Amino acid sequence: MTDMHAFWLLTGKYLSGEINDQEKATLLALLESDPVLRDEFDEAKKMWEQTAGDEPGYDSQLLQRTHQKIREYEAGERQAPELPPYEHTKETPVYTLPGQRNGWKKWIAAAVLTGISVCLYWFFQNNPATSPVKWASLDVLPGKQQKIILADSSVVYVNAGSHIEYPLAFTDSVREIRLNGEAFFEVAQDAGKPFIVQSGALRTRVLGTSFNVRAYSGEEMQSVWVATGKVQVNTAEKTLGVLLPDHLLTYHVQGKNFALSSQPHETMDWQQNRMAFNDIPFKDLAAELGRRYGKTLVFSDPSMQHCRYRAVFRDLPLEKILQQLSLTNGFRYTAKGDSIFLEGKGCE
Repeated sequence: MTDMHAFWLLTGKYLSGEINDQEKATLLALLESDPVLRDEFDEAKKMWEQTAGDEPGYDSQLLQRTHQKIREYEAGERQAPELPPYEHTKETPVYTLPGQRNGWKKWIAAAVLTGISVCLYWFFQNNPATSPVKWASLDVLPGKQQKIILADSSVVYVNAGSHIEYPLAFTDSVREIRLNGEAFFEVAQDAGKPFIVQSGALRTRVLGTSFNVRAYSGEEMQSVWVATGKVQVNTAEKTLGVLLPDHLLTYHVQGKNFALSSQPHETMDWQQNRMAFNDIPFKDLAAELGRRYGKTLVFSDPSMQHCRYRAVFRDLPLEKILQQLSLTNGFRYTAKGDSIFLEGKGCE
C-alpha cells in the first residue's frame, strides 16, 4: 500500500539532490507501480527545473497552468489525486492527517527553494483545514452490524466483515469516507460539501440521499444501489452513471465493465437479515455467509468456488441455508468449530 507522505518526501529529496541510492531505488519502484504517482512526480519536476536557482516565477506558463488547475479544483471541475486507503491497526483506531494552510504561492516557493515536496502534495489535495484532521476507523466483526453517526449527522449502517474510515469532523470542502465491505448510508443534506464514498474501484458522490455500497476485497463484483435521491458513480478513469432511486450499478472488477438495472428495495435489505444472491460464484456466496454467521467456509475442491447460485434467504440459520444450497449440486458439509468444510464436485 503506497505511503503518500513517504512518496512526496522522497520526491523532495530527489529534486534537491539529497536522496541516497536506497531511497532513489524506492522512489523509482513507486513511480513504476503507479501512473498517477508518475504524473505527479513529472509535474513537480517540471516546476522545480523551471524555477531552479531563481525566485519562483509566478507569471510563468507552468504556474499559470497551476493557477488554472486550482480554479478547476475549487469549481468542482477537476478531482484531486486519489489517496489510497490508509493503513489501519486495531491498536490505533484514530489517527491524524496533516492539515493545510492558506497562501499556496508561498508553499510553491518553499517547495522549490527547500525541496520539501510534501507541501506540494497537500497543496494539490485542496484541503483548506488549518488544523490536523483526525480520522477514526472501525472493523465490524463477522456476524455483527454497526451503526455510526457521523459529525454531520449522517448515519451509516455497516455490514459484517467491513472496514470503514471516516473523519471525526468534516473540515474539507467534501465529506469523504473510505469503505472496504458493505454499508448503507443516510446522508445529511449539505449542498456545499458533497459526500463521497471511496470503495475499491468505485467512487460514489452525493449531496444528500440514502444508498447502499458493496465493495469487499477479493469479490469480483462491486455495487451501488440508491434508495432515495441520486448519486454519481465514478472509477478513476470515467463516470459510470448517475443513479436514481431503485437503480443498481454492478461493476466487474477484473473486466472493468458495469451494468445498470432496476432493483426494488427488498433486494438490498441485509439490515433485516435478508440475503439475495443473483448469479454469483460460490466463492462470493461463501464469503458472505462467513461474514454473516461468523464462520469460515472451506472448499475441498477449489473448482467448487466457480459454481454459481441464485437464491433468496430471509432470517434462516446457516445450517438451513447450507441444506438448501446443497440441493443444487449435491455437496456435503461438515462443521468443525468455526470452520465448515464443503465437499463435492466442482464447476468449470
